[in-house]
Amino acid sequence: SGWDKLKEGRYFIAMLTSLKTDMHPELILTNSSFEILQLDSAIYYSDYSLTIPHTLESIPKDFTGRFQLTLMPNKNQLWSIVRWIDVSVDNDTLKPTWSILKASFAN
Repeated sequence: SGWDKLKEGRYFIAMLTSLKTDMHPELILTNSSFEILQLDSAIYYSDYSLTIPHTLESIPKDFTGRFQLTLMPNKNQLWSIVRWIDVSVDNDTLKPTWSILKASFAN
């Protein structure tokens, strides 16, 4: 089945519990832009570099790519991510992306 909030939560908790003691993830965003499509939707684009100092040898620690977040107001009128697209930069499929990180820790 597809990705949902439960799977997102599982990946995030698994990733956090695998961190080395006194270490934290580092996310660097570059080339970011924000585009308002309509009054009730917007898109945020950014290149990223994400480092996760975890203890698992089978999973990379550095991830790079470009994401696109589609945002819309939820039932409480707060902006919420309704779609997330993640691609490798320059179509380099050998560099692990954030999606690879999520898939690695979701299982």
